[in-house]
Amino acid sequence: MVDSRGNVLSAGIPYQTDKDIEFNGVHTSIKGQPEHADYFVVRPSQHQDVFTTLENLIRALKSKNPEADDRISFHNSISRSLTDITQTLDNVLGVRSKIGARLNALDSQETINEAYKLQIRELLSNVEDLDYAEAVSRLNLELTGLEASQKAFTRVQDISLFNYI
Repeated sequence: MVDSRGNVLSAGIPYQTDKDIEFNGVHTSIKGQPEHADYFVVRPSQHQDVFTTLENLIRALKSKNPEADDRISFHNSISRSLTDITQTLDNVLGVRSKIGARLNALDSQETINEAYKLQIRELLSNVEDLDYAEAVSRLNLELTGLEASQKAFTRVQDISLFNYI
């Protein structure tokens, strides 16, 4: 076996039936008895669109031939296509979950915006519906209370213990 840089990883290790083949942290197994010049390749998966995946499956299904040599190729092609379809569905589900999370965030923001708009409308209504006569009398009452508290503070501030001695 050779890695991506061309380095031999496990040369000279004989094949053992029903035993995993391991290299670079990848575990795989092969069933059946290998013939002379049989080989297999493990490489990173490549991105492939769903239409190419379905086209490969259709091509594999149309190529079925009753000869024994073609059955192995047929089964390998079908197996590869089914694995690709599974990966495609996983990708679709991942994208769908991301979109769902974004939609939830948008719904939440819309709820927050609606509450804010309602609060602004209430404030605007309070300003527009103001009874000026009542507001002026309330302002005068509060100003009178403020002046009284300021006078009381200045009198209390001048009182000290030394004034009584």
